[in-house]
Amino acid sequence: MYSYFASKDDVIVAIAEENMRGVTEMITAAAAQHPGRPAGAVLADIMDMVRAQDAETGLGKLTVIVWSEALRNPSLAARFTDMVTQIRASLAEVIEQGSQSLPADILAATLACLLPGYLLQLAILGPAAVDGVPGAVRALWPL
Repeated sequence: MYSYFASKDDVIVAIAEENMRGVTEMITAAAAQHPGRPAGAVLADIMDMVRAQDAETGLGKLTVIVWSEALRNPSLAARFTDMVTQIRASLAEVIEQGSQSLPADILAATLACLLPGYLLQLAILGPAAVDGVPGAVRALWPL
């Protein structure tokens, strides 16, 4: 493996980048599926995709590992920052297409805060702990 990577950190960064790219692609796909949909519906769809991906690949646990690595690795932290910025921008685009009383960037930041908690509970507590969460998000944010 070290013929492809210079160090253990390089392996971790490569895995983390792939993980982050996958999550970002899910969000972009969900946001682009049906323009004008409520932001809560988009976020709930993302949660459904994350749960399905977690069942296949263990995405939740890997994501939590990436977060912890980002705390000690400035390069990974910078990439993680880019990903979160992209997630928020994608959600803001969806929100701007609808009508709401809050600024799109503030509501996008609020909705983006929910996804890490969902992933953390999925990773640590298991799928049963997040049953019904996407439905609640749809109901709470019909914007």
